[in-house]
Amino acid sequence: MKTSKNSKTDRIGVQIVGEQFECSGYIFREQPISDYGIDAHVELVDEDNATGKLIALQIKSGMSWFREQSDDFFIFRGDKEHLNYWLDHSLPVLVVLCDIENRQCYWQSITTTNVIPTEKAWKIHVPKYQRINPGMDVDLKRLVSKLPVHKNYTVCSTSDVSHGAAKRYSLRVVLNREHTQAEIIDLIKKVTLDAANCEYHRNDITRIHWRNQSAHVVWLDIHHLKMNKITIL
Repeated sequence: MKTSKNSKTDRIGVQIVGEQFECSGYIFREQPISDYGIDAHVELVDEDNATGKLIALQIKSGMSWFREQSDDFFIFRGDKEHLNYWLDHSLPVLVVLCDIENRQCYWQSITTTNVIPTEKAWKIHVPKYQRINPGMDVDLKRLVSKLPVHKNYTVCSTSDVSHGAAKRYSLRVVLNREHTQAEIIDLIKKVTLDAANCEYHRNDITRIHWRNQSAHVVWLDIHHLKMNKITIL
């Protein structure tokens, strides 16, 4: 009985992707049963601790997925049925293109921002610089991290802008209602204290250098939900 070449290619691709995620410090779990467009899950790890934060993977293996490309990205095309399934999925979804000959894996997240409609269906650009490696940790954390939403304000983004001499964070805060001057002062104190004690790091270098230390500097960009102008405090 002959074996399927495509089946072999798919299996090799899943193994390569799993190996690269594991070597980069993640937990990889293949989903071989009832595959409806998700081939595996990857779990983020924080200082050797499993976080329970999962990302779903659709893995495409073989050179046929690399035929359409530009200098900066590969073009992945899909059908509307899979797109709707991935966008409605309870987990963030990545498409991973695996070049099994060179053992290189490229990824892109399936989001409404990344999807480009076409006449027949849709496509996304998979950047050539987005490979499976430890450096992707910051991007994956952004996919699974929930924004801290409070009744009075929302922290929309947190950036680690530390350098060798200082641990520094920059936050963008949206006020969800009108505040008195005294309320804004209290809000600034609370957000600054929370940010100063957080342990978000943009990479392993800043994590090793600054973990378990309070931030020296915290910048807040604060603006009202109904206003376009941003006030820097």
